[in-house]
Amino acid sequence: MQDYIPELYALIAILLEQSSFSKAVFKVVMEEKLSQLGKKKFIADVLGVLRHYFCLSFECLNLLPYKKDSEEHLLSLIALYELRYHKGTPLPEIYASYHDAYLKERLLGDVKNNFEILKKASEKPFKIPDEVKASPVLYNSLALEMPDFLLKRMARTYGNVEALNIASFFHKKSLNTYCSYADDNSLISSDEFSLLPITDEEFLYGTSKKLSPKELKTKSFYPLGYLEAQAYKKLPALPLAPKVLLADLDNGIKMLPLCLEAQKYYDSEVTALFLDPISYRTGVDVIKQYKLKRATALQTSLQLLKTHRSYEYYDVVTFFGKDSKIGDARTLPGVLAKLKASDFKKYHDIQVKDLSEISHFVKKGGSLLFINHSFDKEETEKVIADFLTSNKGFYLIEKQTVLFNGADTDAGFYAILKRKK
Repeated sequence: MQDYIPELYALIAILLEQSSFSKAVFKVVMEEKLSQLGKKKFIADVLGVLRHYFCLSFECLNLLPYKKDSEEHLLSLIALYELRYHKGTPLPEIYASYHDAYLKERLLGDVKNNFEILKKASEKPFKIPDEVKASPVLYNSLALEMPDFLLKRMARTYGNVEALNIASFFHKKSLNTYCSYADDNSLISSDEFSLLPITDEEFLYGTSKKLSPKELKTKSFYPLGYLEAQAYKKLPALPLAPKVLLADLDNGIKMLPLCLEAQKYYDSEVTALFLDPISYRTGVDVIKQYKLKRATALQTSLQLLKTHRSYEYYDVVTFFGKDSKIGDARTLPGVLAKLKASDFKKYHDIQVKDLSEISHFVKKGGSLLFINHSFDKEETEKVIADFLTSNKGFYLIEKQTVLFNGADTDAGFYAILKRKK
């Protein structure tokens, strides 16, 4: 039996330090030296709290005198989650884990009294109070486990009915999509996959199952998001001997579609720019695995790219913007729980600045593809509008917002820009 310290540290990293779920979990597992059994329970607890964060937080704020997202509050969320959703766990075990973590962190309050209050509350199903039902936005945000300010923003953009429709997809399991790079698709059973059209003649393989590396190799598949597939198919045709840049990648597999496309042309060149050492390592592995002879992985910032390549060097530049990732909320735990109303303006400013920086590397007559995983207008359409206002050398070819309820996959936005000759 372990205390709730690992869960507490992971929640602090995700909710307060804005870390991703995977990075927070990896760090805690390494630092706390968790066993395989302990790791499994720890991950399940953190996932559970994040999925039920809004109702658990609402309830704890009414039960105990602690500020939202304080250590005392977060620790209480873990205990209440265990009490509500793990009915088979013995009460003494939950109390011991809660009590030991409380004492180790030297938190304020009577831990025994706190536990009794939480235990009593968990004996009845959670019920949204009548006074909250008087406010449709607050009621729906709790019922749908999402921030109320996000629901308001979505309603302003898409209307009340469509906003609720989109929100109903937030916690559904996302369809995984795959693309085949083999000429012979005889190994692919139609019973296993549904076909998601991206053009009249081309499609992705969609499934609720996530394939293992071995299965990917056997079926000649690689993962490709529906949003990215749509964007790549709308790109203007590559010229002879194309030079392609993919900027701000967080995963090596994201470089593969354009690399395979560019390899069809004689003397192609692809540069993949990664955010951090771990993602860079995945890029190097993809280059080796798929024998991408004319592909190079770099780990550097946008501002330092000019030390590696000259301006106006690339025929195609694809830029993955830094955004709130609300379009990835189904596959990235914690996105909604850590979201703040101020994030949209913050990410808008970052993306406009970064897009302007990367645009210097586009040749005259070349294409600039902007992709992110948000569907809020401030992070998407307004970024493009503000970029074009201050960069008169570019014009818009196409833009599109892809929503969950279109193909039951992750959501996002893309825009294709062209540099004037």
